[in-house]
Amino acid sequence: MPSQAEALSESPVADLEFYRTRDDFMRAYTPVTPEEKILVTQMTRAWLQLQQMYNLHDRVTAGKGLLALFEDDLPRYKILARNLTDAERMWRNSIQEFQRARRRRDPLASHRAIPRPLPTPIAKPSPQPETAFTARLTFAESQPESQPATPPIPDPRL
Repeated sequence: MPSQAEALSESPVADLEFYRTRDDFMRAYTPVTPEEKILVTQMTRAWLQLQQMYNLHDRVTAGKGLLALFEDDLPRYKILARNLTDAERMWRNSIQEFQRARRRRDPLASHRAIPRPLPTPIAKPSPQPETAFTARLTFAESQPESQPATPPIPDPRL
């Protein structure tokens, strides 16, 4: 006789996807209280429902397109649009409930200043060569004596 957990499970792959997504959400949202953990689980369910609705929307409109579905089969279009809207609303509400729970836990969190890194000082420009004349001398002295020294191209900024 299968256990109650096995009877409720539709497929192991769907369960694996749910648990992986839930673990990703737990890492991303870092819930602290048990209420927040339950709300993150609800967010996971809402997210997976929304993804399923997007996949259904893509499959239904793949051949004809959304406009053709609207023109040819209005009742089916309405059902699709209604279910997609419900899934988006469920996702948005789950996030809002999580944010409310977080504010209840730490009411001053939204009023605290976010610590920001100190600005890095602007580097001072490196010292310019004394003159163009000394730069030419340095260049000429660095050339081997077997080759004639070619003067550098003068810098118009100097």
